[in-house]
Amino acid sequence: MVVFDTESRILVTIALESPEGNLILRTDTGATDQLLVAESPAIRNFRYYVNLSGGQPLLFFDSNHTLVGLERGLPRRRASSQELTEPQANVRRGSIKLSGVGGAYRPTRERRRPNGTLLSGWEIDLEVPVVWNEERTLLKIMFDPSADEETPVALSRDTWAYVSGDHLSGLLVRVVSKGRIRQMAG
Repeated sequence: MVVFDTESRILVTIALESPEGNLILRTDTGATDQLLVAESPAIRNFRYYVNLSGGQPLLFFDSNHTLVGLERGLPRRRASSQELTEPQANVRRGSIKLSGVGGAYRPTRERRRPNGTLLSGWEIDLEVPVVWNEERTLLKIMFDPSADEETPVALSRDTWAYVSGDHLSGLLVRVVSKGRIRQMAG
């Protein structure tokens, strides 16, 4: 695995809040509770993807480069826990726009989804740690564990992106206790 470096950064900008960028956590009815899925209910057509560490996680973007989906398998072994808290209620609401990955501003790969849709994207071999809070109600996916200053952006009432400078450093998701992911609406 590659340790985080500048060539592994997911370059983003913070954009205005939009229905497309509103990521809602849901259970995947075709899988076990071990798959975390957050998607925009406003869009179903993904155009771009970023595949980290063999699909753990997969980030999806629409044709306007707005983050519209996330898939992350949850570790079967107990992930580490740390002190995690939800951002303050007055945190900025917005959406995340993809600028590029590392030094590549144009996609480097193409992939066909099972429904036939052709996606363009980036593949990165990067270890992406997942941590829970002690109560297992908050889960953070850490794209840049070394990020010092992170700006939280509310993507929905239960999902936040963290941006450090020019790149996506993490995603925080509120889930329910006992490790089960609940169906969330808006």
